[in-house]
Amino acid sequence: MALWAEWMSNESPPWAAIRATQAKRVSPLDKQPGVRPIHVGEIYQRLWAKQNIASSGESAKVACGNVQLCAGLEAGVEGNLHAVREMWPDSGGYDEDDEEDDAENPFTEILEMMRQAEDGAEIEGPEMESPGCSLVDASNGFNELNKYAMFWNIRHRWPSGARFAFNSYRHNLTLVVRTSDAEAAYWVEGQEGLSQGDPLAMLLYGIALMPLAERMQEAVPGALQP
Repeated sequence: MALWAEWMSNESPPWAAIRATQAKRVSPLDKQPGVRPIHVGEIYQRLWAKQNIASSGESAKVACGNVQLCAGLEAGVEGNLHAVREMWPDSGGYDEDDEEDDAENPFTEILEMMRQAEDGAEIEGPEMESPGCSLVDASNGFNELNKYAMFWNIRHRWPSGARFAFNSYRHNLTLVVRTSDAEAAYWVEGQEGLSQGDPLAMLLYGIALMPLAERMQEAVPGALQP
């Protein structure tokens, strides 16, 4: 297994040699609302990916820094939680029955607007200098990620993991779909995106979105981006 992982990480094995190991079983996951397809990879491919991460994962963590915490930065999530709570104390647990007026809380105006909106009242937006929140929903982001952009970013930001990522996703994924035990399975080709059940998926997804995160920081330097 170590030799196969080394082959995948440093050379360009023929696709015919690894095609069967790159097949994925599709399992629907109820996200409430919506359904997301989770790709369950073959055990050999998952083992090779884990071996690659064991040797090159540290450089992926350095490449992501504190911008993308999915690479495994120690205490990164805890640090973000403390930063958000310091800026927005009520985020730790907002109680609508609490009548105490917190004048120092920068989000008091936002919370009041939210209550008015729930009651159906017409409200005016806050001034431009007022604080606010931006919730970004990456709808099915893993499966819609552009592979060519990902390869470019991985090659320049995480060279030690680039060859393995390229060998794993250079061709369309073979996705095996089975609707019931009584019916035969059929294949679907995955032309874009990552396999959400792949051990490498979080690292590849995080590094691929690094330029977007950096541009957001440049556009709004004072924004807190957890």
